[in-house]
Amino acid sequence: MNNLALLVEGNPSLASDTFSSIEAGLNQVLPGSNVHTRYQDPEVAVGLAIIVGRTTQASYNPIESGDVELSFAANNQQAHPEAWGEIAPEFLEGQATTLGRFTFFALAKTENMRITGRVSSYDPDNLAIAPGRVGFAGGRRLLDTFVTPSGLWEVHDHLVAGVFTKEVTDVAAEISKPRIADEFAEYFEKELDRIRKLHAGIAAADLSHKDIGVLLPLIDDLPSPR
Repeated sequence: MNNLALLVEGNPSLASDTFSSIEAGLNQVLPGSNVHTRYQDPEVAVGLAIIVGRTTQASYNPIESGDVELSFAANNQQAHPEAWGEIAPEFLEGQATTLGRFTFFALAKTENMRITGRVSSYDPDNLAIAPGRVGFAGGRRLLDTFVTPSGLWEVHDHLVAGVFTKEVTDVAAEISKPRIADEFAEYFEKELDRIRKLHAGIAAADLSHKDIGVLLPLIDDLPSPR
């Protein structure tokens, strides 16, 4: 795998087009679906943000570090402001931020990976760790790059991180052609159903944080045909 941070820095249009197609595909299949209660209203779009950055960045803390230098960032806040909402006070601990909710959490998840050295932002013990640092899943360290989506159920964020990475690297290497939103929608319908079967008998919203930690490696092992 090429260094994703360098890849998107050199080809931002590919990264942007990939995000747009993934986001549009997800908004075809998630609103009104039964894979998680957060998506149950068919009239409410899902919010999504993603950041890509180098592991050598000094800080990703969205509160303490000011402007963070990123290799790539995108979100759908302008298209779907109703999906974004507010940041819960416990994650700010009295601090202020002007960032949108999901961009904030993408940075805060990345900051947790930077500090812990883990390959995932998932923290088995804590969610609200410190101002600007959270233990939700979704962020992934892939070689020398952090790639972190936020906005979906954290398990689905984890899936999107892998899908975005594979799509960008495969298209850049001319292994495959770019997928459009309809193709991603079809793909995600299959993958989300596979994930649901992994926790059959327990609704996604009822899974504990520790249950999610068990689920994440199983998602990485799912066969994912294009």
